[in-house]
Amino acid sequence: MGRNHSYLHLALKRKELPIQVLIELSNAIGYNFVELYLPQLHAHLRPTAAERALQQQLAEQAALLQRITEERDKYWKVIEGRAQ
Repeated sequence: MGRNHSYLHLALKRKELPIQVLIELSNAIGYNFVELYLPQLHAHLRPTAAERALQQQLAEQAALLQRITEERDKYWKVIEGRAQ
């Protein structure tokens, strides 16, 4: 983390850990410690990056479904026109 050993020891002994220490630890270790505090947040503040990514995928899939449905409907109209 670019600090000496006593920095980490003193930082972790504090009653309230600064968010910057959690971010530095997360980056150094490769684990998201900030997400451990999500249950303490209000419900509307809880969505994680993974949930936002999934919501984005759902929106993209819904848009794709809409385009495919419109294209299918065009082909059905052509087929119905030939059957008459």
